[in-house]
Amino acid sequence: MAKKKLAERYSLWLKPEGEIYKKLHELISKLSEEYAAPKFEPHVTLLGDVNLSKEEALSKAFQLSTQLQPYTIELGALDYTESYFRCVFIKAKKTKQVMRANIEARKIFNIKSNGEYMPHLSLLYGNFDENLKKKIIKQLGALNFKLKVKSIYLTRSSRFTKPKQWQVIAEFPFGVIDSLKKGKIGVIPTDTIYGIVGSALNKKTVAEIYDLRKRSK
Repeated sequence: MAKKKLAERYSLWLKPEGEIYKKLHELISKLSEEYAAPKFEPHVTLLGDVNLSKEEALSKAFQLSTQLQPYTIELGALDYTESYFRCVFIKAKKTKQVMRANIEARKIFNIKSNGEYMPHLSLLYGNFDENLKKKIIKQLGALNFKLKVKSIYLTRSSRFTKPKQWQVIAEFPFGVIDSLKKGKIGVIPTDTIYGIVGSALNKKTVAEIYDLRKRSK
């Protein structure tokens, strides 16, 4: 009898790109070195601590990506809490698109709401004195960034594991279905394995898939 695969913990991340990613990465690294804190990639968590098998998490993340279109996350004021993973962070505006993405994620992953979603991008992890956190915020001032979100990143990460163990498993660009309808070809997770897919109504796409798979008609 085959052993059943154990569920793991995953999170859905939204990551900045280009120059904004570079600036935030450098800032997080600088704070990490200055205060002997963990290093991590800049990200806004869309959904955290999802307890599923890898296959289920991949399938649901892809499904979610088909329901969303690219949108913008506006970051501005800094804040802090007593939470280790929200030690010092930049608050994100709760726009309709930002909140809708979280609602869709919880719906598809069948996660009940545990309080209102608080979108943010953390800059420092740790358990530090309140005065120190206030000092850091005063030194940094407001950080106004606009993140153009185009993909979901499925990561093997949770509050129960160390940041150095976190790992990005897959990226799912938004609007994949629209791209397929336009004749493009994609590789997506199915219930068992990854599959090469395209529109069966597009003769050129069908021919390209035959060539890619080296199959005769």
